[in-house]
Amino acid sequence: MIAAPPPPLHPQNMSNITTTNTTCHRQQHPAALFPTWTRCLSNNPWVDHSSFSLPTRAPPPGELAAHHAWLLNATRLYRSLGPHRHAGYKGPWIENHWVRSFCCEEPLETFGGLVPIFVLWTDLMLRNRVRYAESEFEAILALLRPDVLYVTVSQSDEGLYPWPQRGLQARTINVLVLSAGGYGHVPLPLIKGEQGLVEPRAPPFPVTLGFAGTANLMREAWARDDLPKCRAHLKSAVREAARRLNSSYTERGVKAGEPAGLLNPDAVLQGANVSVYHGPEWRAFMADTMLNLAPRGYGRSSFRLTEAIQMGRVPVYVYDDMEWLPYRGSPASVASSIGYSVRFDEFLHWCGSSVADVLRRQDTSAYQRKLRRLLSVRDSHYTYAGVVQHIRLFLCDPLSSDLRCERHPVHSKGFDLGSPERYANEMA
Repeated sequence: MIAAPPPPLHPQNMSNITTTNTTCHRQQHPAALFPTWTRCLSNNPWVDHSSFSLPTRAPPPGELAAHHAWLLNATRLYRSLGPHRHAGYKGPWIENHWVRSFCCEEPLETFGGLVPIFVLWTDLMLRNRVRYAESEFEAILALLRPDVLYVTVSQSDEGLYPWPQRGLQARTINVLVLSAGGYGHVPLPLIKGEQGLVEPRAPPFPVTLGFAGTANLMREAWARDDLPKCRAHLKSAVREAARRLNSSYTERGVKAGEPAGLLNPDAVLQGANVSVYHGPEWRAFMADTMLNLAPRGYGRSSFRLTEAIQMGRVPVYVYDDMEWLPYRGSPASVASSIGYSVRFDEFLHWCGSSVADVLRRQDTSAYQRKLRRLLSVRDSHYTYAGVVQHIRLFLCDPLSSDLRCERHPVHSKGFDLGSPERYANEMA
């Protein structure tokens, strides 16, 4: 028996969040969208390893509404967590915007036949990782019904739960995950606050190809041969690219007792074109860089990617096992419209073609076209308000949104284990 609907609930500790009141102009009946959601959910290797199958029809509307109201009440404690802090930013994050914009008085029709799960997954994981992995996720999982399709938003590169927990992926095959971190069904931009648009400038830039950030990302506990080292090896790859391009290379960081600075002044005078920088003036460095490298981090996404777009600079996304970019095939796509997407093992080849056109021929026409398209979609696709708008459109009519359902990865971190069976064996 399903409990009676509780009174409306309101999220806590989520002030200073901008809401988006975008109206869906082509609201489809939930029943018409059910095949769309099941197709999206089926594109997941864990479906074949689940103890239950995806439902073929939704429960009656009244029963679904009652379950939705009951679930809101049952998960209210998981919405009362304060936003976590990371790299000097203390929120709100995309999960906070999801809850603030859609919970808890939106009609169920807003979600296209899906039942929303309003849980701050990342804050919950970071608050107490071990306890969450062992008990709190199990408590949330016990609230879900196998005959209902759900939707939620996750920022974490581990999805809804810490990756070592075996078998949980197969128990959530009916949860559609809009993922900013790289483990779900629908890619979202990974945003850490919002950077201001910097003054546009025409080439040449002080730096043609540059990376602002730390390349030594992998923690010792993850220093295994089967884990991704795209970020860890990026600095050496950039150095080799400079050598092959016969270009100047500059590396600058801030160490203890060393004054902050950007590039070696002598190198700038010599026309340094390829550079790596790590320090507090990273915004100024990126503003002076024509092509900003945005390699994946612990997860498949990159904060630097969205920061470059928000600043009005063309990004170069670098990935390893699989591309995790939002808006595939749309005017806002990084890979095909506003930037570049390069697999790490093809990075040097890409530098020898695309970057060489800029360095050797001074051909900036492709760059200028990408930059114009980037500026046209910056606000509508790569800000919190823009992402919330596209989530709303995706849920009411997927064809109205530039968000895309992609193949769900087998694993969260990006190392090649090939199949759910091998993944489970490795995690045992």
